[in-house]
Amino acid sequence: MKRKSFFLLLIFLLSLIPFESVHASSELSRTLENSVSLMYVSDAILLDQTDLDQASSLPGLFSPDHNLHSSDPDNAALAAAIHAAKAERNDLDAKCNLSVSQLRAQGKDCEADRIKATCDQRRQAINAKIGKLHDLRGDRRRGPTKIWHWLKRSGRGFWYRIGP
Repeated sequence: MKRKSFFLLLIFLLSLIPFESVHASSELSRTLENSVSLMYVSDAILLDQTDLDQASSLPGLFSPDHNLHSSDPDNAALAAAIHAAKAERNDLDAKCNLSVSQLRAQGKDCEADRIKATCDQRRQAINAKIGKLHDLRGDRRRGPTKIWHWLKRSGRGFWYRIGP
């Protein structure tokens, strides 16, 4: 055990000795603007944010993607699941509407009503699934967007309550 420790200590001490001297180059290959641009990009990448006021004033700044949630693999998987559930709901609506219209054209109103009821149940189940996926993903809208949509929802119900 002592030999292993001594050998590791010897390797560590030998790694501290420089084998050849290194000198810095006298001429600069980058400009100050490139350095400042790189600084802002690295801050944005490391802190997961972009300073758009600074980014617009610096020429040649390669800023990261502004939508940082799209690069998250969990978010991408949830977005794909939500999109698939919505596509399933749209297909269900199209097929149900086609079936109901064909049955009503044939005069089979009872069968059309049963299919309509079954489709409504299935649509509610898909909507619940989409709601659970949205709850799992979280609300990623910004503050003004949330407030605006709340006002629209409140205003829509207000006009129905006051009547003609």
